[in-house]
Amino acid sequence: MCIMNTIRITSPSTNATEGQTDFYAKTCQFPHMALLRIFTGNKSHICGGALVDDIHIITAAHCFPKGWTFVDVSLGGTNSSVAKATFQINTTNVHLHKAFKTLNSSFLLYENDAAFLVLPRPINANKCIRPITMATHNDTFYSSCFMVGWEINSSKGKNTAVLKWENVNVLPEASCGVIATKFRNRRICASDLHLHGGKQTCQGGEGGSLVCFKKDKRAVLAGFTSSEAVCQHGISPKNHKLSLKPGHDLSQELSHEQRI
Repeated sequence: MCIMNTIRITSPSTNATEGQTDFYAKTCQFPHMALLRIFTGNKSHICGGALVDDIHIITAAHCFPKGWTFVDVSLGGTNSSVAKATFQINTTNVHLHKAFKTLNSSFLLYENDAAFLVLPRPINANKCIRPITMATHNDTFYSSCFMVGWEINSSKGKNTAVLKWENVNVLPEASCGVIATKFRNRRICASDLHLHGGKQTCQGGEGGSLVCFKKDKRAVLAGFTSSEAVCQHGISPKNHKLSLKPGHDLSQELSHEQRI
């Protein structure tokens, strides 16, 4: 176990081979996904992000280490090697959760691991670039969910990434609370549907999206990947729970955030 315009996502279908649990995303399959390349000095690393309206991207706060200088944001692609930066954002336009903190640096455990980026101008929505609706506090999910994230490959000192997805089940809150007591109400526990011999969701890309379906079959952003550590029997409480209060807009919901 691991943890605003409407985007229409259908449950992905595959021709899976035996034992396969993760799949390459098709072009324009997940138009809310952003590729974030964060620069610190002459080095960079990659995180995922989710476009939640025409000017905001949600991701994990720990993606921004001390001393980072700017981030290149790429939208609409599935492979970092051919992606071009859509926007470049400096430190004044990235905001961390006010109560974000590291709980255990050895196990990469974080609390309130949320950040949002403000784009310099609104996006021009199209087939491949479009926001996803954020879940509300009262949403109930009626099918399995799936994680979407960037699989990172390092070669010759340069990180590249491809967009992949995998099916997961969201565990009942009671079960999640037993495993992730410290994170109750701030985490969603999700388990790989193939716990034996398959790739675990614990290995997904940081800042990746947990996408679930509501009763009316609309896809919503239910959470995003925080820690990639502390896997236990293929299950890890790693998804930061992210949802809007009914009637609140994004700016109201994020009013308790602070600038880096």
